[in-house]
Amino acid sequence: MALKLGWREKIILLLMLKCDDPPGTPNFLWIDICKTFEIEFSSASKKSQPLLLNKEHKFKCALTRLIKRGLIKPVMMERPDFSVQHPKGHGYNRYILTKLGRQVAEKLQQPSPQQEQPLSDQADLKKALAELVTQGYVHVIVEQILEMLWQTVGYRFVIREEFERYWNETRLGLVLQSCGIGRTRAGHGDRRWRYCLV
Repeated sequence: MALKLGWREKIILLLMLKCDDPPGTPNFLWIDICKTFEIEFSSASKKSQPLLLNKEHKFKCALTRLIKRGLIKPVMMERPDFSVQHPKGHGYNRYILTKLGRQVAEKLQQPSPQQEQPLSDQADLKKALAELVTQGYVHVIVEQILEMLWQTVGYRFVIREEFERYWNETRLGLVLQSCGIGRTRAGHGDRRWRYCLV
């Protein structure tokens, strides 16, 4: 089971595993991906939003790789009139985790020794957020949180690049969500998230 997977594929498998009860349960995966990774287009054309379009494309490619490897399987939808809806491209909206996919996802759930930290991610994040509150911040954006994390727990990493690989925006977003930290858009026309600390 020595499969080389990118971080997007790993996160997608873990998202699938979370909803795979009982095994083989169809999952509205693309909705989960868009929500987790903030793939949220405005009313303007997609071409005018290249960063989001690029992010969407990379996740669609990750889905394709997982399907080709037999780890997930798209499910065709049946209309109320019993005709089968044949989606175009990535038009499937439900997927199931295959037996092999479940085995790989369960293995991914087990932390490797390299991933183990003296404190949990939540504890590290709460320490950084408490320091930001001490400094008088009420609302902060991702970059400010990451910088404080570097200042508070960066000593555990050999170099800044290693820290940034571990504490990427995806991991931070998931841990913030697990801590129940509220968020709003930073401002009119600003698509960044702003997190409320108090």
